[in-house]
Amino acid sequence: MESNVFNRTTTNAELISASQYNLAIGIVLCWGFLVNWLIVVNVDPFALLRSVSIWVLLIGYIASCFFGVYLFNSSDKPLVSFIGYNFVVVPFGLIVNIVVSQYDRAIVSDAIRITAGVTIIMMILGSLFPNFFKKIVGALTVALLAVIVIELIQVYFLGIHHDWIDWAVAATRLAICLRGTR
Repeated sequence: MESNVFNRTTTNAELISASQYNLAIGIVLCWGFLVNWLIVVNVDPFALLRSVSIWVLLIGYIASCFFGVYLFNSSDKPLVSFIGYNFVVVPFGLIVNIVVSQYDRAIVSDAIRITAGVTIIMMILGSLFPNFFKKIVGALTVALLAVIVIELIQVYFLGIHHDWIDWAVAATRLAICLRGTR
């Protein structure tokens, strides 16, 4: 099935400004972080794995994601698309929770909160200065790719890891995501 969502070039609805667009994208991202944080804090992955077959969990995950993608591809109504987004985000949070359960919950919760905080800051800046982010998106993309290559070289060939690089990558990636598309 070809996705019409990403190929849309016209609408009958009133267009929103780049600032409103960036705000809406930021709010949806923050909602996803909140849902994932609630799952990490409140769902015991070991109890989940004991109560449900791993095959049921994986098939349910895949089915839910496909259903979510179907919903946001087949509807031009924002509420239906948002429900579809949740059918992808919530199961993803459950799978992430199982994977990160080997780490301290406080560290995982902190990482989610920090990422959400950076997202909120970038959402505010992207809403206040959408034209600035449109102008720098190319430079940010090149910077992101360069930082990823540098970090890979440092970690795998030199055995060095700098925490500040993680912050730079997160901030750059969010700035690219929150740039206006108009």
